[in-house]
Amino acid sequence: MFYNKQEEYFQNTKLVDDTLGKIIPVTTLIDGGDQINSVPATASLTGRIRTTPTHNADIITRDLEAIIEELNKKHGTRLELEVINNKLPVKSDPNSSFIKLVKELGEKYLMQDYPLRAVAGGTDAATFLKGNPNLQVAVVGPGNNTSHMVDEYVNKEIYLKCIEFYKEVIKEFLK
Repeated sequence: MFYNKQEEYFQNTKLVDDTLGKIIPVTTLIDGGDQINSVPATASLTGRIRTTPTHNADIITRDLEAIIEELNKKHGTRLELEVINNKLPVKSDPNSSFIKLVKELGEKYLMQDYPLRAVAGGTDAATFLKGNPNLQVAVVGPGNNTSHMVDEYVNKEIYLKCIEFYKEVIKEFLK
């Protein structure tokens, strides 16, 4: 019941961030039962939700708790919500001097077009924002389309170029 209701909630949300788009929920673990021929006494769902400034964790938690309350009343269930980790969504101003510097130096050192784009990934940037909500953050690194795969790798030449790029960003930004 809950899984279907929360899926419906996420599909029907109208809150869309102008840069990051819609929230991205993913149920990553489903656990319950001890044998194939009996209904489990307990079960759990675990998931991750990539939030946005317009649809943050507080809003999502409130809405999911309302769904749980409704199901508990209507069906006599004992559903509970536990928020394990609540990280802030990360979004920087594309016109800030820092982001412009990163884009300019990225094109110079990495010798390629350096587009600004939204990515639905988690980083430590959310932790840094707790100390400074106005911090401008650029998520930049060497890589390719093997992220989080069995044979993930980074090209050595690109890796070394990125080190020089990072050094130059730091020197220029701190001038």
